[in-house]
Amino acid sequence: MSSKLIRAVMIGPPGCGKGTYAAMFAPRIGVPHVSTGDALRKIIKTNTALANEVAQFVHEGNPVPDNIMTSVLKETLSKSRGFILDGYPRTLEQALLLEQITPIDRVVHVTFRDDLLTRKICGRRVCSKCGISWNIEDINEDGIVMPPLLPEGPNCGPRCYEYFERRKDDEPSVIKNRLRQHHEHSKQLMAHYRNTVPVHDVEIIGGIAVMEDIFATAFS
Repeated sequence: MSSKLIRAVMIGPPGCGKGTYAAMFAPRIGVPHVSTGDALRKIIKTNTALANEVAQFVHEGNPVPDNIMTSVLKETLSKSRGFILDGYPRTLEQALLLEQITPIDRVVHVTFRDDLLTRKICGRRVCSKCGISWNIEDINEDGIVMPPLLPEGPNCGPRCYEYFERRKDDEPSVIKNRLRQHHEHSKQLMAHYRNTVPVHDVEIIGGIAVMEDIFATAFS
């Protein structure tokens, strides 16, 4: 694993595992994991006019306006010399705005079959007590094996099942809209990055046991 502080962004469709692998590798590299999705969900929990505005965009699967995202990222990224950023940018315009805030020296581009991705997102559950995300979907198709992620161990036991909740943006109609928007914008976005920074392409072909070494190479 590289000893250099990196400033990396993870690009990929919603629910493809960007957050999971960013959270896994950020502490190994010694940089924070910055999730725009988590930041927006924290805003939604506040009793403010901004919370209501952001909630409407997120729950319908529509992009949050760039001016809001830019403000969130300026506050967050200014505190660190390195990071793994997931959930942003999603468009070329956002990439150019991000470059005004901080330089980027690496892109990890994640791809995953839409049909399997939709099944995985629909299987996602969050424990309302501990906040940990789990997944009840069991995929074994065309050589792609992704077993469910279920509560176990001392930090989150079987009682989590009692508090499982599905995020409002994990409904099939919302997922379809988010995937459509991702495909509309990703081609232009990735063309920009391939011309400006090193890009590491990662295709999801299995669960964590399969993918961990592949992502380790991308972040090394």
